[in-house]
Amino acid sequence: MPKNISEKQKKQLVDLVKNGQTVAEVCKLASVSRSALYRWMSIFAPRKRWAAQGEIDLNYVYKLERRLATLEEENAIFRKSGCGTKSSNAEKVAAVKALKGQFTEHAICRTLALSKATYYRMLERKETWFSKKNDELRPAIKRIFEESKERFGGAKIAARLRAEGVIVSQKHASKLMKEMGLVCKASRLRTYNSTNRKGRFFPNRLLRKFTVENPNLIWVSDITFLMVGDDMAAICAILDLYARKVIAYEISMSADTELVMKTFKNAFEQRKQSSKLLFHSDLGVQYTSFEFRKLLRD
Repeated sequence: MPKNISEKQKKQLVDLVKNGQTVAEVCKLASVSRSALYRWMSIFAPRKRWAAQGEIDLNYVYKLERRLATLEEENAIFRKSGCGTKSSNAEKVAAVKALKGQFTEHAICRTLALSKATYYRMLERKETWFSKKNDELRPAIKRIFEESKERFGGAKIAARLRAEGVIVSQKHASKLMKEMGLVCKASRLRTYNSTNRKGRFFPNRLLRKFTVENPNLIWVSDITFLMVGDDMAAICAILDLYARKVIAYEISMSADTELVMKTFKNAFEQRKQSSKLLFHSDLGVQYTSFEFRKLLRD
């Protein structure tokens, strides 16, 4: 920035901005910093400048420009680093090292939510035997996880590694899995409530009246899941509410309509009573299918 700029020259630069030129253009023309120009504008044109659309608060514009520049920088850091705020500290430190020449360390740490104290501590940390072992375990854990089709958790992966001659605890394997973002399918299972689902085929006739005076008046049914070896099996069960007793159940590797129909036929053949029978379910797709509704009508 040129030294000894007179008050008259400062006012002339401010007038250029007032007459429509951008702050960036005037700064480049006069080789002055943006902060200096904004300071002169606050003196010679307090907090306002004139544009085609009317008066604008200069301080507000300055804050918006700073905020926009920060957001663009953070977006570039996320895009180039491939990391997020949920990434492990090791991945974030590696990203800081890779982008150090393009962005400041402070900006990268702020964007990735990495404490600077943590960054410098990990940067100065010497590679130990424990860290070397972790570097060897990570690819092995990932390999076994992928071979199991993402079904194995920390316990089974640790057992498989011990079978291969690698000693590792379940807690240690689970910790490394968490760092690598490996979540087994069993942990990702979710239950879905169809009670309030729209478009039901039938209204709720039971209305939580679970006390029944005689058998074979109300049957209830549902499907649940459990692990069988490395696979997930489906169980369909039918209960008679009179004695809360399971009168029939079937197990299958597929939670489909065939499983529900087979279970109902089994129960119906055992009891051989159909008069005044109410069959209650959660209106899942297996129970509302055309084939099963036709079976009930028949």
